[in-house]
Amino acid sequence: MDMVDMAIIIQDEPPECTIVQICGELDISTAPDLRERLLAILNRRKVRRLILDLSKLEFMDSSGVAVLVNTERRARLLGRTMVLVAPQRPVLRVLQVCGMANYFVIFDDISAAAVGAQADLPQPLQSE
Repeated sequence: MDMVDMAIIIQDEPPECTIVQICGELDISTAPDLRERLLAILNRRKVRRLILDLSKLEFMDSSGVAVLVNTERRARLLGRTMVLVAPQRPVLRVLQVCGMANYFVIFDDISAAAVGAQADLPQPLQSE
């Protein structure tokens, strides 16, 4: 098994947004690193919305769901929002099975999430 099961790419755009693309697998071995990085972003950056791009996330277990839930709660406590973008079917299925698919605002793509962030009028993707 590779030591690197997950990659994280961070972009600060559009204004007041940070986009974090999560690639690979989010599981018990990679969740602590993601949690630390997301909390660091929320604590030090002046962002209004944290956009998590899940389009390249191939697998997520319950520890990954916990990271997403806890990050969203922390964002809310700080007066910010966190949204998810384009989860692949297996990742969306995990959210559905855990009963969390409707907990998050989920967009089809980053453009929609960014427009929703700027207009503050999110148009969430409806889970199947």
